[in-house]
Amino acid sequence: MEGEKHPITASTYVAFRVHSLETHGINPMLRTLCSHGIERNFSIVELKTTQLTKGQVEWLYDEHDGKDFFPKLVDSMSSGPVCLVRVEFTVDSEEGIDEFIKDFRENVVGATDPRNAKPGTLRYLYGDKEAYAKGFPFNACHSPSNRKAIHREMPMLFGGNSQISTTLCWT
Repeated sequence: MEGEKHPITASTYVAFRVHSLETHGINPMLRTLCSHGIERNFSIVELKTTQLTKGQVEWLYDEHDGKDFFPKLVDSMSSGPVCLVRVEFTVDSEEGIDEFIKDFRENVVGATDPRNAKPGTLRYLYGDKEAYAKGFPFNACHSPSNRKAIHREMPMLFGGNSQISTTLCWT
């Protein structure tokens, strides 16, 4: 029927950084993410651990090339394994995708600077506020800020034919 809305299922992801994995381990961060998933109606549908090369990290963060923190970010993100977590959500419109991504970044991931992140967000709970204040990029995780970034980053991180490997949380 004309004007009838059909649900749209889409994905985004969060990448837990090396420092946060070494400091906190994956379990508490996944529990926090699952709790947010129940509250915000998204599911974790894929989880994988991988080692990013310096080239991959440089490509992923190329918008920051030339900034003072860029070399530390590249070294940190390529120094050990990262945990990539794909989440899936359903909305009623294309605009709903943008709204979900904005809400996910603000209320699940948190502000880039963990000192400014809302309590309860991943960056607030697991980011290293003292190290971040000294110029180290230890804010716990990365998540794309918009659909363009998602479409650019996910194929490299999850592969073009990314499949659901397990469902860890149900909404």
